[in-house]
Amino acid sequence: MRPLNCLSLLICLSLASVAASAADRGLIQERIQEHLQARIKAMDSNGDGAISREEYLTNAEKQFQRLDSNHDGKITQEEMATTGQNLLPHDEREPD
Repeated sequence: MRPLNCLSLLICLSLASVAASAADRGLIQERIQEHLQARIKAMDSNGDGAISREEYLTNAEKQFQRLDSNHDGKITQEEMATTGQNLLPHDEREPD
């Protein structure tokens, strides 16, 4: 292959890689937005599209209770590792 053709091929491959990376970033941004919208909807008990301090604290208390698996009023590293994994959406969990 001539040097000019090799250079053209490398440039095309590089541009394709950049385009794929941009598409990946776009997909990641989209998934983040979807996740945030779902979290807001789940926490927004009065349906006004915003999370009040009371709604936030209520959700935080529920999450604390789920993490504190032995209900001793403290969350240990072990509880966080085991119970916390169950708080993630199914497709974000570590494989068994």
